Amino acid sequence: MTEFEQRRGALAAQLAPLKAEALLVSSLSNVRYLTGYTGSSGLLLLLASGEATFFTDPRYRIQAAVEVDCRVKVSTGPILPDVIALIAKRKVRRLGVEKSRIGYEQYELLKSTLPVRCSLEPLAGLVETLRMVKSPAEIASIRRSVDLNSKAFEGALRTIRPGRTREVDVAAEIDYRMRKLGSERLQALATDKESYEKAAGVMEQSERYGATEMQQPVGGCAALLMVTSGLLGKLTFIVAHADLEVPDLRRASPLENFAAWAGQLAVMASHCGARDQVVNKAAALSAQYIAREAPNQRIRRRAEAELSEMMLQAELEDWGDKSKCKEILTTFGSFFGNLDSRLQN
Repeated sequence: MTEFEQRRGALAAQLAPLKAEALLVSSLSNVRYLTGYTGSSGLLLLLASGEATFFTDPRYRIQAAVEVDCRVKVSTGPILPDVIALIAKRKVRRLGVEKSRIGYEQYELLKSTLPVRCSLEPLAGLVETLRMVKSPAEIASIRRSVDLNSKAFEGALRTIRPGRTREVDVAAEIDYRMRKLGSERLQALATDKESYEKAAGVMEQSERYGATEMQQPVGGCAALLMVTSGLLGKLTFIVAHADLEVPDLRRASPLENFAAWAGQLAVMASHCGARDQVVNKAAALSAQYIAREAPNQRIRRRAEAELSEMMLQAELEDWGDKSKCKEILTTFGSFFGNLDSRLQN
């Protein structure tokens, strides 16, 4: 039995005493704790019997198959109607929901479309209480994280030169060393104090977006999670100061070559879990760059058509390859971060 199965079993055992026949888990941090899923769209339905079904959308089909160790249902439309259909099929009479996590829209939809004999039971803190007690595996992960952070910070300190090293260079060095040592998340840089405060506010209020406790360093510049940057529509990634690196895709002009690469990279990043807002921003940046750099209308139209075609048709052989997805997301962040910087100059 996996650790995730043990966690779900412990949670399921709590439902009967609370007179709940099932629990709908909507907090993404709690979904990850119970299934291992690291994407940004998903719900978990856990029955008191221990039966668990994870629901997500087609973008995360392969990611869910790789990460989740219970039954997976991929919805072709909105997720919640499929959840309700399974609740009706299992003849659930009392459905528990996460009182402090479920959104109002989800709650109202459940309330209005659940079978007549099924009632909603707001429950608070069930998963959070389980999460308070760390397993040996979690303790080991925390220790590895502390060790990784310490090594990255110590290495970055050796690169600092008084009066010459900028804060952004230190942040980039730490980010590089952390990812090289095995850190999961890409990071982004708040461009100013206002951007930092907006992003920090989102993170404080919405744990489902990966909120973490943060302190603003001297200078008003903070390393923020990539997902929060995407939520605010920003693409100011920590990247090396380098020109755009575009492989030769054998197109008729350099601009069409750029369009083909940008489109492929954006779609691959989407299939690897990048948020829709970030991918859409990448496409918009690409179109803006094409409009600025095109020497004439004919090349501009051809490049725009190439970009549109790639955004619709680009494919990758194996979306489930975690190491490949990390590489793609790193390349995506670096490429479009540099593009964004170039367009602002």
